Amino acid sequence: MKIPLRQKKLLSITVIIGLIIFILQYFTIFDSKILDIITLFYLIGIPVCLLTQDTLIDLNDDGIFTFWLIFGIIFWGIYFAVMNMDYKWAGGLRGLLCFLLVYQILNNIMKKTKGRCLLNTYYQMTWKNNSTGEKITALDVFFNFILIAVILFSVLFEIIIK
Repeated sequence: MKIPLRQKKLLSITVIIGLIIFILQYFTIFDSKILDIITLFYLIGIPVCLLTQDTLIDLNDDGIFTFWLIFGIIFWGIYFAVMNMDYKWAGGLRGLLCFLLVYQILNNIMKKTKGRCLLNTYYQMTWKNNSTGEKITALDVFFNFILIAVILFSVLFEIIIK
């Protein structure tokens, strides 16, 4: 399996920033409230970057999807380990897995109805996808809206109800 450069970049950034946040948490270098905000933005940022960049198209590849799914499952496991602790950002750990599962459902619907994968509609200047040249449909726009709502709801739900 050949991993596109954009996936390598996103993966590298995800791991490096994750390690930096872990070190900052471990050594309590910053105030916990500031660190909570940084961590929450990081956890929202991963699925948002997958959705809004050309990396969304790459998720159609089973190997790349599985790789991100493993990350999502690891985050989900960490969520269950820390959910009873007083971490405001803990709900953010659910975002990636929820995004990926809903993406898979919507992508399968798109394959059955349009015969192609789901296209991202962010940063597109015309009704043709910049990467693939394929026509963006109203279904692409609607599914992208659903995915951003899933990310925000899965990440922010716990914060809102507390």
